[in-house]
Amino acid sequence: MYISQSSETVPTLVNVSNSLAGHIKPFADRVDVQASSIQSPWRDILDLEYSIVQPGEFNNCYLTRAALVFHLEKHSCPVERITQSGTFEQLLINEGSMHFDPLGEAVGARWAEPRQLLIVMPSQLCLQKALGDAQSIDQIEFLRNTNTQDPQLFNLSMALLEECKNGFATGQLYGESISLALAARIISKFSNNSAIPNRYDGKIPLWRLNKLKNFIHENLHQDLSIADLAKEANLSEFHFSRMFKQSTGMTPHAFMTKKKIDRACELLKKGQLSVNDISAALGFKNQTHFSMLFKRVLGMSPREFKNKS
Repeated sequence: MYISQSSETVPTLVNVSNSLAGHIKPFADRVDVQASSIQSPWRDILDLEYSIVQPGEFNNCYLTRAALVFHLEKHSCPVERITQSGTFEQLLINEGSMHFDPLGEAVGARWAEPRQLLIVMPSQLCLQKALGDAQSIDQIEFLRNTNTQDPQLFNLSMALLEECKNGFATGQLYGESISLALAARIISKFSNNSAIPNRYDGKIPLWRLNKLKNFIHENLHQDLSIADLAKEANLSEFHFSRMFKQSTGMTPHAFMTKKKIDRACELLKKGQLSVNDISAALGFKNQTHFSMLFKRVLGMSPREFKNKS
C-alpha cells in the first residue's frame, strides 16, 4: 500500500530482537513508512517496505527474516555497518547499492543522516518454495553481503514496490511470481553453490495442461494464486511454475493476463457491457488498471478498441 501524507501511521515491518529468541522491536526509533506490503495478498511469503529512516543506530540485533536492504538516495551516503568481528566499518553507499543479511545473523548499523531504504524480506516459506522440495532451506548456508549491486534483484524489488504503491492491483499471482523469482536469485547469489535450484525441463502432460487452461478460463474473475494453479495441475509449486513456462512459453501470470485481455476483446466486440462492467467481470481491481493493462498489451484503450470493432 502507498501511504499518503494524511494517512494514519503504518508500523514498520522491519523488526529486530536482542537475541535469537528475545524481545522484538522496530529496527529504528523513527521510521516514516512511505509504501508497504502490509496489506498485500502475498504477505505470507514476502514483506516489503520503502521508508525514510531518521538518524539512528542499532547494534548486535537479529532480524526476524532475511533481508535485502537497498539504498535509494540519489547521492553517495556514509553508513557504518557492523562486521562479523563486532566492530563498525564505514562505507560509502551509492544509489541502488544493497546489503544482504541472512536470518539468524547478528546485524548492526548507524547513520547520521536520513536514509531512503527499500527493505525486502522473503519468508523461509518463500525461500523454500524457490528452492524446491528436494532440500530443506534450513540446511542452506546463506552468506552475508555488504555494499553490492545486482540489477536483477533491484528490478524485481522495484516491481514489487510499484505494485505496493498501486494497491496490489495486478493481483496475487503477480506478487507471488515476482517474490519467488527474487527468492531464487537470493539463493543463487548469496548461498553455497549446492543451494542453487536445479532447472526442471519437464512439461505438463497435454491432457493435464488442457484441464488447467479450462480451469483458468473458468476463473478469470478470481485472484488465483500459484498454489491454486499448482493444486489443479497436481504439482508442487516449485515444479509447477517451471513446467508451466516450459509447456506454454509464458509465466502463469503472463498467461492469465493474456487470457483476460482476450476475453475482454470478445466482450467489447459484443458491445453489451460497459468497460467498467467488463473490468469487474474479469476481476480487475479497478477500471484504471484494466485500461492501462489493455493499452499496454494492444496499444489502444478498451474504448478505442470497442469503437473500432
